[in-house]
Amino acid sequence: MEKKSLIEGITTDIVYEYRGEQVLHYTIKLLGKKKIRHNLMNQQFAADLFYTFYLPYPRLRRNILEQYIEQYSILQAMLREPAIWKVKPLTVADKTISTIAASVFLERLIRELSMPRKNSRDRSGSGKEKLKEAVSRAMVDTSKIARNASNIKQLLAKTGAGRASTLQFENVLEEILELARNTDIAKILELLRSIEVSKISTRHTVRASRGWITSLEIGGDLERVHPSRLAFPEILFLVELVNSRLLLYRKELPGSHGSIYVLLDKSGSMSGTKMDWARAVALALFIKSRGQGRNFYARFFDSIVYDRINIPYTMYQRKAIDLIKYLGTVKAGGGTDIVKALATASSDLLSSSVKGVSDVVLITDGEDKLSKHILKGIISRGGFRLHTVMIQGDNPVLREVSHSYMIAEKLDEKEVLRVVMF
Repeated sequence: MEKKSLIEGITTDIVYEYRGEQVLHYTIKLLGKKKIRHNLMNQQFAADLFYTFYLPYPRLRRNILEQYIEQYSILQAMLREPAIWKVKPLTVADKTISTIAASVFLERLIRELSMPRKNSRDRSGSGKEKLKEAVSRAMVDTSKIARNASNIKQLLAKTGAGRASTLQFENVLEEILELARNTDIAKILELLRSIEVSKISTRHTVRASRGWITSLEIGGDLERVHPSRLAFPEILFLVELVNSRLLLYRKELPGSHGSIYVLLDKSGSMSGTKMDWARAVALALFIKSRGQGRNFYARFFDSIVYDRINIPYTMYQRKAIDLIKYLGTVKAGGGTDIVKALATASSDLLSSSVKGVSDVVLITDGEDKLSKHILKGIISRGGFRLHTVMIQGDNPVLREVSHSYMIAEKLDEKEVLRVVMF
């Protein structure tokens, strides 16, 4: 029998089949080892789910064969569910998020419909009412994961990864889906969601006699003189030159940058909200490094220093995903050794070939005894600027040796911005 979509205007061509196969593929992965057999696991219904999310306002066909009544009832219940209209702004015309939403919805729905009913109240309701309730519960989970996936996609776009084409996002769809289901990562992304990229990715520039024109100013540099001043009488021009009152172009060139290196305390005292906020700061600093064309390093530490993640400014998309995974999987625990962490960062920077002064950002609650002389020696040897971010605490030694020092109390997005604006 010829396949026919339950949605008006959809042609069941090779693209339709591909979308259905893609949704089925990720649904099976989500179901895991527990292989649940269900008549909804078919290419046609999976494709219709994709287009239900993808289209602005899908319209269902009227004349439906009896064999498609259940599928039709599900699509109808979805379109009547308020939750889908909240998630629509994320999925409409977005192939990546629509595929994720359709896959998560199908997996959740199959689990709901396959769940045995334990009491008589569950058995007494009509089949139509049970289906409606199953759709509603599945849509709640779908909305959460679709929002997380959209936040991840936006973050990848902010860092420059995947900016070239939609196809690049589809190549890492499975990774995005995996990250979207991680509740720790969801907390980090929610903090960053409202922060504008332009406020993070400010480029560092230096004034120069040659470079791009940014504005006008007054001075005596003949190389930058505005053409209007050449029309002055010679004597007036010379007077203005001697007094440095000529109208000049202001020109700038990119400043010389080292790396941005984040040391993130994961000791036991950093658990909970502190850890979530610190991770968000690390991601914001990563976005800053992309905007400034700088290499990015990050290490967690407690009483020992953990593996380093290194992302060069000429990074590939998967490197950004690796960083998000890295930040989302480490749990708080252990003691604190700030000296060892800074010494490791110093060694890393000395062994790198990057020119310019690097910025090391230490994010900690500062519960450690420190020696001012040892820390100054480490910083001097490494040739970096130390920026200390104290989370709900204070450390006089770190305050004295740091290039900049900040105490974060509220742990909100405004304080994230304060950190990255060094």
